[in-house]
Amino acid sequence: MKSLFRLLPVVLIASFTQISAGQNLEQKVDPRWLPWVGAWTLVPDSDYVNSAAQVTPPTVFLAPTEDGQSVRVTVAGTEAGGQDVLRPDGVRAAVTPFGCQGTREMTWSSDGLRLFSHSDLTCNGVQRKLTGIMLLDRRRHWIDIQVVETGQNPGVWIRRYRPAGSLPPAVMPPAQAASLAITANAARVRVARLPLDPDDVIEALDRVGSNALEAML
Repeated sequence: MKSLFRLLPVVLIASFTQISAGQNLEQKVDPRWLPWVGAWTLVPDSDYVNSAAQVTPPTVFLAPTEDGQSVRVTVAGTEAGGQDVLRPDGVRAAVTPFGCQGTREMTWSSDGLRLFSHSDLTCNGVQRKLTGIMLLDRRRHWIDIQVVETGQNPGVWIRRYRPAGSLPPAVMPPAQAASLAITANAARVRVARLPLDPDDVIEALDRVGSNALEAML
């Protein structure tokens, strides 16, 4: 029994340290990113159905960077180096997302609820110009819209992801991930209740054009 009481302060200190670490991380994260951080599973659609068998939808992880101003994107099961960093600072910079190479500029919407991006990428030798919107819908799904131009006629890619819990230990320590997941879920609930208004539509049209706006609506 005495041994148990000797260990109790150590356990309490360790628990407090883990909680404090989680709280410190949340304080560093740009609050606009809070609804986005965590694990996400792609909602299957025709692009992810093999003619012979259903392909298992990938799980994507969005984790805050050390400065809290960006998120690091990784996909479960991909090799080291298969990642992307989303930095909405309005600066066009070199990027290497998942083996592609090029430049990207990303910015927040005026209300901090959506992200606009403009990219020029070369992937497997193919040059692409992409114009994108990221937003959360009323079901708390992450919607990633990309207008892709490889020639004269642009195409539109729409990917939908649903929340899939906290970040795994390989991405973030469990105590921090659990604390952040609670905060992130509360932020998603708040954002999901906010409808688009006319100013949001006008801003999106101005920032990314009619093709992306049509997909958003």
